[in-house]
Amino acid sequence: SAASTPLHSFLTFVDPFYECAALLRELGELFDGAPVCGGLSAPPGEEPSIALGPRVLPVGSAIVLGFAGAVAMHAVVAQGCRPVGPSFAVTACDESLVVALDGMPALEQLQLVVDGASDDERKLMEHALLCGLGARDDDAAADGRDSLVRIILGVTQQGAILIGVGDGELHVGTRLQFQIRSRASAQQDLDTQLQRYRLERQFSPAAAALARAPCGGVLFSCNGRGQRLFGVSNHDSECIQAALADLGAGAGADGAVPLGGFFANGEIGPVGISLGGGGSRTHMHGFTSVLALLFPTADT
Repeated sequence: SAASTPLHSFLTFVDPFYECAALLRELGELFDGAPVCGGLSAPPGEEPSIALGPRVLPVGSAIVLGFAGAVAMHAVVAQGCRPVGPSFAVTACDESLVVALDGMPALEQLQLVVDGASDDERKLMEHALLCGLGARDDDAAADGRDSLVRIILGVTQQGAILIGVGDGELHVGTRLQFQIRSRASAQQDLDTQLQRYRLERQFSPAAAALARAPCGGVLFSCNGRGQRLFGVSNHDSECIQAALADLGAGAGADGAVPLGGFFANGEIGPVGISLGGGGSRTHMHGFTSVLALLFPTADT
């Protein structure tokens, strides 16, 4: 039972008409920040898109799969961006409005970043300008590594910047760094996060209790990635298989890690790397790949 073997991680499969923000908030509160990975389905209209076995669930449904006992879940999240310009402290904000950065109007700071960018960066900023918010600590956005990427929605006549944030994601003191997204940045970010995962797992004390290779994985990749972004099929899954190859033979017949998943209309996961345990915050992402890896513990 959950009482004797507490749930420690979750996979979620969510209909886009379900109130996902409330679900993630409640899971975080009830299970002390246990890692959650998942995605929103992408139906062509308001029609059922989630099934449990032969049962098709009604519009507005969600499936939550909780893990307990002798299995561990790791998460690798690649948001596909790279930072441009310096990191700023948010010194004034109002809900989703960034009013001031390092004591100057936010739009003025953005203009300075644009002025200092390369020609290629300015072209990307015209149609793919985002921002990264420090997600782990005050310095997390200094190199963009663990930033929570959020879209910039517009500006005000008073020089504030409107960004798409969830509850509690923006406050005075948050580190903010502008970001750009491209095919090259998405490739680089995925490679970097997979390399970081291998390194962090190597030095994690908890990893000693795990089998060397995962028994399987679930990939939730934005439907704006894939062929639309990279021009080839199976891009993310092939990068993942190559990165995991040195962990040892997977459970698949060819030695690969069995990998399932779907293209999503919104991805669910932490920021960066999670090796399990509590204390992580789950976010909704966009244009992101969220990889959940499942491991049997050594005594399974």
